[in-house]
Amino acid sequence: MNKGRTRGSSHGLLQNREDTKKKNTEALWKQIERLRKEKFAQTWSFKEIWSGAGLKSNMALNSPWNIHVRDAIETHNKNVREGLASSELALEHRRTFRDDNRNLRKQLKDMEIQRNMALESIAIYQTECDELKKEVRRLESRINRLQQ
Repeated sequence: MNKGRTRGSSHGLLQNREDTKKKNTEALWKQIERLRKEKFAQTWSFKEIWSGAGLKSNMALNSPWNIHVRDAIETHNKNVREGLASSELALEHRRTFRDDNRNLRKQLKDMEIQRNMALESIAIYQTECDELKKEVRRLESRINRLQQ
């Protein structure tokens, strides 16, 4: 055994434990916030929360200091099951995203059509320019022959 090394203090271990609790709770809340945006009208599984938060087990989620996280999940799932989350407002909100996507796709198609028309016009003008340059060269050579 190395007598020259210190093993640390119990205060350091307790501080590390508190930091880990805080970090895990923050990760769980970030996952809940993300799911509130992405899956607001679907129920969430507990595994989806703790694994999405980057935790290796449900131990932090089942701990007494994270009871408020479990309550938030259960409240959300209860509201979804009762139909509060799929109310007319939520369906209307989802419908607007669908409409926005449809409008953006339509705008993209219109822009692609405009781009293709512009490229066709450029190609036509380039061809006409090349033909006119050939005509100018032909006429210049004719003028040079006539002047000699």
